[in-house]
Parts: sequence; C-alpha cells; structure tokens
Amino acid sequence: QNIGGINCSVADYRLACSDAAYDIYAFTETWLSDNTVSSQLFDNSFTVHRHDRSASNSSKSSGGGVLLAVRSSHTSRMLYPPEHSSAEQLWVAVSGSDKTTFFCVAYFPPDLVNDRSLIDKHLLSLDWIVAQMNANDNIIILGDFNLRAITWLRDSSGTYFPDASRSSISSASLTLLDAYSTAGLRQINSVHNDNNRILDLCFISEDLRTDCSATRAPSPLVKDIQHHPPLLVALNNGPRPRFVEPMDRVSYDFGRGDFDSMNEFLQNLDWAGIFHGSDCNHAASTMSNILLYSIDQYVPKKYHRAPASPVWSNSELRHLKSAKRAALKKHSKYRTDSTRAAYSRINEQYSRLNNQLYLAHLVETQNRLRSDPRSFWRYVNDQRKQSGLPTTMTNGVLEINSTPEIAELFRSQFSSVFSNEVVDNSDIAAAVQNVPHVSSTASQLTVTPDTVLSALVSLKSSTGCGPDNIPSLVLKRCASALAAPLATVFDISLLTGVFPDCWKDSFVFPIHKKGCKQTVSNYRGIAALSATSKLFEIVVLEHLTQSLSQHISPNQHGFMAKRSTSTNLVTFTSFITQEIEKGHQVDAIYTDLSAAFDKMNHEIALAKFDKLGIKNNVLAWLRSYLVGRTMSVKIGDHESSPFAVTSGVPQGSHLGPFLFLLYMNDVNSILECFNLSYADDLKLYYVIHGHRDTSYLQQQLEAFADWCRLNRMVLNVTKCSVISFGRKRSLLHHDYCLDDTYLKRQTTVKDLGVMMDAKLDFKDHVAYIVSKASSQLGFVFRFAKKFKDVYCLKSLYCSLVRPILEYCSVVWAPFYQNEILRIEAIQRKFIRFALRHLGWQDPYNLPSYESRCKLIRLELLQSRRSVAKACFIADLLQGDVSCASLLEQVGIHVPSRSLRFHNFLYIRPARTNYGQNEPLQSMCRVFNQCYDVFDFSVSRVVNKNRFKNVLC
Repeated sequence: QNIGGINCSVADYRLACSDAAYDIYAFTETWLSDNTVSSQLFDNSFTVHRHDRSASNSSKSSGGGVLLAVRSSHTSRMLYPPEHSSAEQLWVAVSGSDKTTFFCVAYFPPDLVNDRSLIDKHLLSLDWIVAQMNANDNIIILGDFNLRAITWLRDSSGTYFPDASRSSISSASLTLLDAYSTAGLRQINSVHNDNNRILDLCFISEDLRTDCSATRAPSPLVKDIQHHPPLLVALNNGPRPRFVEPMDRVSYDFGRGDFDSMNEFLQNLDWAGIFHGSDCNHAASTMSNILLYSIDQYVPKKYHRAPASPVWSNSELRHLKSAKRAALKKHSKYRTDSTRAAYSRINEQYSRLNNQLYLAHLVETQNRLRSDPRSFWRYVNDQRKQSGLPTTMTNGVLEINSTPEIAELFRSQFSSVFSNEVVDNSDIAAAVQNVPHVSSTASQLTVTPDTVLSALVSLKSSTGCGPDNIPSLVLKRCASALAAPLATVFDISLLTGVFPDCWKDSFVFPIHKKGCKQTVSNYRGIAALSATSKLFEIVVLEHLTQSLSQHISPNQHGFMAKRSTSTNLVTFTSFITQEIEKGHQVDAIYTDLSAAFDKMNHEIALAKFDKLGIKNNVLAWLRSYLVGRTMSVKIGDHESSPFAVTSGVPQGSHLGPFLFLLYMNDVNSILECFNLSYADDLKLYYVIHGHRDTSYLQQQLEAFADWCRLNRMVLNVTKCSVISFGRKRSLLHHDYCLDDTYLKRQTTVKDLGVMMDAKLDFKDHVAYIVSKASSQLGFVFRFAKKFKDVYCLKSLYCSLVRPILEYCSVVWAPFYQNEILRIEAIQRKFIRFALRHLGWQDPYNLPSYESRCKLIRLELLQSRRSVAKACFIADLLQGDVSCASLLEQVGIHVPSRSLRFHNFLYIRPARTNYGQNEPLQSMCRVFNQCYDVFDFSVSRVVNKNRFKNVLC
C-alpha cells in the first residue's frame, strides 16, 4: 500500500499491524527517516527491511521511502545489488526449503518516472538479481510506478499488458516494461483508483501466474490514500515458513528469592575448613560452586513463555484474530461481496476491541513509571532502539543465516582485533624508557571483610549473570555472610599472585555501531564478566588508585575521579579563546588510535607497572589477571567457541581502564606541546605565529607516532585531523602529515561530543544539538501521543531530550539571544505538547512560557545553564573538580579599598564579546551573581539549590 506518510500515525500503524493477519507488508511513500526506528512500527514477530529517502536516491529531503516487513517465521535477508541505493527500491530474498522468492518494493516519483538514468539504475539491480536466481526461484516486484498514462489490457493468461492504442508511453517506461518482460515478469494488478488509473503495479515471475493474484484489500490498514487503493497479493505456493518448536525458558526468579535463609546457610558454613589447604583456583571454584548450590536451593525458578502478540491481547482478541485470518483467507480465495462483508464485520470488531485494550495498556504503561520504573524504561528503550540481529549476516565473503554460525562469524571478527606479537627485551626497554621510576608503593595488599563490604557498595545490583551464572544481586543481598569468605579467597589470590582461572572467561555481545546491520565489521563487542571477578577488581582498583593516581598526568581527564569531558573541554576552549582574543591562531591535531584498549601489549604494560612501583605479589597478580583470558560470543542461548584474548585490558572490567591510563601515561613525558587526553583520545595543540611553530607541532606529532610504534599502538592516520582556530582574515594553513599521508583539514570537528568550529562560536554545535534534540522530541511525541500523565511526559522529556541540550553546556553556552531562543524553542514545543490536555479556554492566548514551565516545575534551559556554570566554579573551589590549570585561573577579587559592593571573583577585562564570554570567565561572572549564598561547609546539593533560588 502507498501509505502517504507514516510519521503522524506511527501508533496507529503499529496497532493495525499487530494482528499479523498478513505474512508480508509492503509500503511505499513511508516518509520515514532515521528518527523513527522500525520497532516503533512492528514488534519482534516481523523482520523489517527499509530504504528511506536520502541524498543518494532523491534530490528531495523528505517524502518517499519503501518498506517490506516479513514475518519472522520466514527467513528473509536484504540484498544490495549494484545501484540499489541510487533509487527508492528495496530488494529482499525470502527463502524456503527448496526455493527463494526475491521481493522488490519500488517507488518512482511522478516527476522522475520518465527519468532514463533512474530506470537504468533500477534495471541494473534487476539484472544482478536475475543472475543470482536458481531454476525454482521467482521475483515479485511491487510498488507505486506512477505510470498514469498507461491503460492495461488483460490477456488470456490473466496477466495485463499496456494497450498501445490507448496509452502514452515514454521511452523510459518502454525500457522498463521491456526489461521486465525479458526477465519473465508479468503485471497482475487490475485495481483502478478513483480516477480510473492504475498507479500501483505488481509484477510476478511467469511461473507464479496460477499461484499469485492481486485484488483490492478488504480494508486499508489505517486510512485510505487518494489514488492508491490498498492491494492484497495472495501467493499460494510461496516460500514456506520455518517451523520453530516453542520452548519454555527456565530461569531463577531472584525477586522471590529467600535471601534470609540463604544468608543463614552461608553463615553456618565452616569456611576455614572448606578453604584449608586450597590454592587460589580451588578456593575460587569451591566458592562459586557453593554459591550456585545456594541459588538453586533458595531461589525459585520461573518459566518464560513466549509473550502474547500483541502484549495487550486477551483470549477474546486472540479468538477474533483467528476469525479475522480465516475470513481474510476465504475472501482471498472467493473474492465475493459476501466474503468481503464478513471480513469487514470481523475486522471492525477486532479493531474496536484491539483499540480498547491498547488504550488500557497505555494507561498501565504510564502507571509503571511509578510502580516499576525499570520495566517502564525497558519498554521505552525497546521502542527507541532496533534490537536483535538480522536473520542473515555477512563478513563480505560469506552469508550466514543460522545463529550458531553467526556467533562463529562474530568470533572471527572480534578475535581479529587482538595482537599476539612477542616483544623482545630491547623493545620493551625502549618502550618504557620514559616511564618515571617510583618507589614501591603498591607491592602488598591485604583484603579484610570490611574491604569487601565497602566494595560491595560500589558493585551495581543486577540479576544478569556472567559466565559463572552468579548475579551481583546475590553477592549484595548476602554481603554480611559472604564478606569474610570472599576476603579469604581474594587474599589467597593476592598472596600467591594468581588470578583464578574460572574468573578469566567472559561473554561478548555484538552491538551495532553504524552502517549496514548485516555486516559483522559494523559491530563492536560488549563484554560481560563474572560478578565476583568485578567485585575483586573494585578491591584492587581502590588500592592502586590510592597509590598511583597522583602519578597520572593532569592532562588526562578520562576515568579519573573529579575530572570529566567538561574539565577537558573547558581547559581547551578557555585557552583557545584567550589566544584568539589576543589575535593569535591555534592549530589542534586530533589523533585516533585503532582499538587502543584491545591493543595494549601485556609485556610492555607489566614493565611499566614495575617502574611505577607495583612490585612483588601485586605485579605477579596483575600478570595473571591479564594473561590467559578467553571470550565467547553469545547470541541468545547460543555461544561461540572460545577465543584467546592475547592483548589489551579486559573489556567491561573495573580495573582495565585504570591500567590503560598507566600504560598511556608516559606519552606526556615525550610531548612538550600543549596536549589533553580523554582515555585514548589525544589532541595536540600549539599557538601558531609562523612556520617555525607549525614545524614544531609537526615534530611533536611525529614524536607521538614514534611513541605509538614503540608501544604497539596503531595510529589510524586516515582518521586523524587538524583544525586551525582563529578569527583573522587569513590563517596559516600548514599541511601536517604522518607516514607520507596528509592529515585531513577540518573546519569543524567533534571533540568529546561537542562540535568545535574554527571561530569557536559554537553555532554548528547549537545547530547539531537542536537537530538531535528535535529528533528525540519527535520520538517522544510519537511514542506518547496518547499519554495523558504529565508526570510521565515530563520524565520522558527530562531523560531523553533535555540532556542533549545540556551536555557540557558550560563549554558552549550561547550568549546571543537568537541561539538562546533557538534552544529554548525545543522546550517550548514540549510544554505545548505536555499541557495539551488541560483544556485552555483560549488556546491562542495562553499564559506566558515561563508560567507554563512552572506548572510542571521545569526551569528555563537558559537558567539551568547558569546554575551549571555556578556549580562548576563551586566544585572547583570546593575540590569536587580536580583541575589545577583551571583553578589557578580563578582569582579572588581583592579591591584596593573597601566597597559596599564588589565581585567575589576577579573578572579579566576583554575587548570582544567572545573574549568576555570565554567559558571560565563566563562561569565566574555567573558565580559572582550568587556567591552570597555559597557556603564551603555545605554539600554540593545544598549549594545547587541555593543557586537555583537566585538564578532561576
């Protein structure tokens, strides 16, 4: 069906498609974009394939787009023939046991239907499909062709051909129809629209003539679209769905676990006798076995049955669904007025009840925000993100459609990022030559029960399990009983310098990054470790950070307490703005390391740890912790064969990021220019007065490249870039290069999530966040279209939309009114939406925007940015932000004589607007407005509330 745009009726189409009366849905003119994910339209009982309108297939920015949704019981995969992206077309192969049907959904806009180049691109794709076909395979092409000047005649076989005497056919259309005939395709649709024309066509392989028919659907899914009656295509001998025997999944119901009895059982065990004479591995495995036994004894099991589809259905709705499918099947066979009337009657009953149950489901969903918030947000995220993997995956060579084989395909991909290079002693010595010698500070560590109890507070409570099948929830609920035995196991491990083998395994789950979802290289892995292992890491991390944090460079802002992306960017932008104010130019080089966390060489790392003062048993323990690890890819209930992790820090670990910082730390010993890091993201920058300065920055870049080679880090030159900041009419543009490759010169870069332009006026960033927030607000509008709970709507806005508009706002906060209002407009739209049910007497004469915000206790975004600025300075003064380079720029104003009113902080004079609004100076200026309520002796929350009272 041509549906004439779906964005305003997402919930209606989801409701209409939820009955699964059809095995395949083909839509044209969807008008969809990346802002709407397929899970908002169909649940997981369908595999959805889409090709939205984009710059590659249309000169227009909106409209168009095609979609094909295939019931998940059929094996379907999207195909990518030549020129597939140059037209609004979609090719999908639906496979059966003995044959494959190739479906195409196409849309040819009225103004391009005679475009020969567009037709040629579509036919190039068709030729490629024909070349892939086997003898039993067939093709079905559906779509809106807009061939309005053609009159179709029926031939003796029941298919239709153009009536040459009554039709006006362009040369492009003739080329298209001739190519279809050559491919053995016949047109079978004879349903005319209200203008007595046929715009939506259905071409099928000749072998399907007796098995396939196209008739007017008994009713549209949601609404009638002018000139486009909905079609029902019946295929009697198509690909058969695969039969999957329904299986009940069994798991532990930790919510009903008897943890009091479990604690009593664990406390009464003779742990000293159990661990007597045990080595580390035996003690750890024994501990795990006892915990697994406890879980089995004191936690009941629950059976997970396949959820109803749709989730709001009941027995009456399921009965009507069966009756509706039977009526549809009967109408497809006989096509009489009586069968149509019977189907329409049942469909009306079904739709009425389905809508009632859906509205009740929405009320229940809104109520879950208060009663079961985790369940509510899980439901929201299911609608926001497309979960699951395509049924077919490829690595560019192989195409796999069975889950166990797909897991092995990911195993091959994920294992390829690790390095197994053996480094000789001379290379290790060269790599660690710049690491400072530190006296032994972390050579011994003793674990006590209190240490374990403290670490358990930091461990996140979850029922999810790693490879040991023990969730962190059990460790936390049984903390008093487990603190002493866990301390014993941890102590044995540290004293012997051996990390238990049973805690070295981990699962890795594929998470899509970007690009084609069927390509395994477009995924990254997220690891799941054993909960007991993560608890142990928290204990060790606390000891190492106390001993070694002071040796981490102040230029490193990643994974460091009291530092963040904000401190990194404020340091950077304040420096650059001050230099621009002086009329100078600053060149910044952004570097990119490929899979840096996975490339860390273990032997070099251990040598660095040794020089940093980690000695004896702790160093031996770290060696055991890093080496001998394995991973398995897990997809659903299927696991791949394990593979060795030969380099890098353990993914998903607590300890890994800090070890990586220690590994990277000595890079600051070889860099003399300004530099800032956030974990592996490093930028070099320098004030440019002439060619001597650009040569110096080039030398520093080469020094960093040499460091990467020595330390077995892979510098991805193609992703490195340079930008020149300045407001002079002509900037000195130097071509920086590495390995005979010039770095890309940018006018805008994305730095830790903030768009930096060459003039540092952040106009690009404001445009970026407004666009991104508008997209999320659109999701909220579609998702919550029928929600009436203002509290629920506010939670959605504050969680999904507002954070986009406020991330690192202390860095880029606008000071011109047009940009301030542009950002505020997003919240204005939300306020109108949230309060639409209040029934204003005069909708065109509403209370002021500020008054409407107060109705649901929302502060203005501009006011919230001011509070964030004041809080940043307060945190800096109180030591909650640890950044000496920023603190030294915050000066206390001491007037030469006593005045009634004076600023608490000194404001540096500036000659330009952007100089006056340099981030740190702007924050100091806001802090001066409310310093009277600031108190060093109270908590951050109290100070923040006081700032709100003054600034909001």
